[in-house]
Amino acid sequence: MNKAGAQSESQVIRADSFSAIFRAEHREVRDLILDLVQAYQKNETSRIPALLGELARCAGPHFRYEEEVLYPQLVKFFGPQYVHDLYHAHDRAIATAKELVAMAEKSTLTPEEAEFGIRGVRAMLPHVTDCDGLQFWLSACPGRRCERFWPRERKRATPAWTC
Repeated sequence: MNKAGAQSESQVIRADSFSAIFRAEHREVRDLILDLVQAYQKNETSRIPALLGELARCAGPHFRYEEEVLYPQLVKFFGPQYVHDLYHAHDRAIATAKELVAMAEKSTLTPEEAEFGIRGVRAMLPHVTDCDGLQFWLSACPGRRCERFWPRERKRATPAWTC
């Protein structure tokens, strides 16, 4: 195999690896959100703080990667408004999570508080789905142009909210 062929094969492997990591992270966040919905529905206040903490540990580094590496590169393809909406979805998720963390200190939730929790975490699901769809575009991106998307090193970020 010539050098160009080897490089192209290497990029395909990296693209596949990136897609697998990106998808796995979105699935993990999705599953945590669904677990939170269930915990709010059953008023399982003992589970909620741990689930919110795990969501923060998963979403914090993922948000940081998307905001610092991925989203700036998407402006030229999707335009500034779409990328602005992606950032705004993170801001809304963080604001909601902060409210849920404050509420998680209670030993029991009123029906209204439980409903607020359910609505709040469910509101995060469309963004998870939308962002997961970006991996399809990235995996189809030709050549070196998208090499900057592959994470060389994923540093743990401090989540914007904590339990």
